[in-house]
Amino acid sequence: MTDSVTKKQGNKINLQVKVMILFLTISLLPLSIVGFFSITTTENLIVEMVMRQLENVAVDKASILERWVSERKADMLVTTGSPTLKTMVPEKIGPYLDLIQKKYEVYKKHTLISSAENFAVTFQDGTLQYRDKSQTRYELIAQLFLSNIVLSDEEKESTFDIAAPILHENGDIAGTLYGTVGTRQIIFFILNVALGRTGECYLVDGKGTFLAHKEPKRILKETISLQNIIGSRNPKKSYQDYRGIEVFGTSRPINGTDWHVVVEQDCDEVFESVSKLKRSLYLMILLCIGSALMLTWVISYHIIRPIRTLNRSVDLLANAEFEKGIIRINRRDEIGALYQAFENMARKLQARQNHLEQKVDLKDAELKETDIVLNQIKRIAERSEKFAAIG
Repeated sequence: MTDSVTKKQGNKINLQVKVMILFLTISLLPLSIVGFFSITTTENLIVEMVMRQLENVAVDKASILERWVSERKADMLVTTGSPTLKTMVPEKIGPYLDLIQKKYEVYKKHTLISSAENFAVTFQDGTLQYRDKSQTRYELIAQLFLSNIVLSDEEKESTFDIAAPILHENGDIAGTLYGTVGTRQIIFFILNVALGRTGECYLVDGKGTFLAHKEPKRILKETISLQNIIGSRNPKKSYQDYRGIEVFGTSRPINGTDWHVVVEQDCDEVFESVSKLKRSLYLMILLCIGSALMLTWVISYHIIRPIRTLNRSVDLLANAEFEKGIIRINRRDEIGALYQAFENMARKLQARQNHLEQKVDLKDAELKETDIVLNQIKRIAERSEKFAAIG
């Protein structure tokens, strides 16, 4: 009964498990705390740095685009103020506008609307095209005007028009010149950013519709949720972009338009260094677990195994199996001293047991002799009674 209880308690309270749990707690708890704060701090620093970089890029791109649009407006005002344009003669105006298109490389075409004529003249690639004004979307405008961005006929890039009035000397409107500007230059020279592998910059309107993008198929056909970017969200929180990928991003409006410059970068690339830090931390945790298992085995071999052997010897001594219970060990440490003390105790118990057995045997012999004497006395008494009865 005692042996079974001892074995059950031994199964419940295992020194090996205790040592392993203790070592894992001592080694992993500080490492986990330090690792957690390191990863959290690193993530916060990286997010703060990335957001600052994205905001700086957005501010720079918005400023550049505003200046670029202002320059195009100034171009149109200078062009419409030239004496050549004031003649309103298409044959004279054509070479002048062709020179402007080749010099600036941003105007895809120019369209002239005359207040005196019922036709519109399109200047493109050195050629003139006459069309009825009613068949075009252009009309006379008395002030500088910036149109919405539309998709070009070729559907390879989006365009917008800048209109400037042509005035007579007396201030009357002689006509309006429309300059059609392609957004390819905006994409290549303004929206092109160097933000790692996944950073990108594109242009949307107030509704989130793509106006200028590196993928022409998305222009004016797909819409993003600007609330993810310019809404009342935490600017340091990621969101899903138009591809369904978690990104960090920011935006800036373009003054004088309903355009917004959006700058984004994928979260995977942002947290790439954090992922490496996590992998290093996980590797260290695995090494600690392996070290704990190795330490447990060493402790089991050098400490726990002798204790278990000693426990079995105690059970043998309890059953009076002294020869089997006496164990010897050549270790000179505390375990060896414990074994030596246990051996001395076992030998003393064996000697005492032998002494007690001898005393018991002696008492048994004395009792047997006493029994013989009593039997003899009893027989003598019986004989005496018989003789007394006879006579």
